[in-house]
Amino acid sequence: MSEAALKDRTGDGDAAGDLYARDHYGWVEEQVALLRAGLLGEADAPRIAAELAELGRGHVARLQNALKMLVVHMLTWDGQAESRSRTTEGSIREQRRRIVRLLSRNPSLKSRADAALDDAYEDAVFWAAEATGQPADEFPRTCPYDWSDILERAFELDRKP
Repeated sequence: MSEAALKDRTGDGDAAGDLYARDHYGWVEEQVALLRAGLLGEADAPRIAAELAELGRGHVARLQNALKMLVVHMLTWDGQAESRSRTTEGSIREQRRRIVRLLSRNPSLKSRADAALDDAYEDAVFWAAEATGQPADEFPRTCPYDWSDILERAFELDRKP
């Protein structure tokens, strides 16, 4: 896209703001084009900064969600042996893969991992209580699992050879 075309599309800051409000994807594409063209002064820097911050929060939210789902399965696995299944086993493996992938692709998230686990545990207790019928206040107040449990503890049904 030419510099002139970029200027025609963006106009002044208000036009870029209008595009942000009416067509977010279009705004993103426009901002990418401006940045790639080196037109930093034309870019909507405050909103770009806000979007990047939101992207970072999204990574944390994905980590919390994967931890929540994993811990729900761990709590129900430990609390209801009769409900253990290959489906639960598979879900545990899948959530672990997601957690490991997120942390390996975003190493800085490791600094937020303990807080993410604490937040995830609060939600996991609610869902585990729903799944088991056990009152939420009967679960431990803090997460009973350490990172070794979260990432490495074996969860396998008894299988006969």
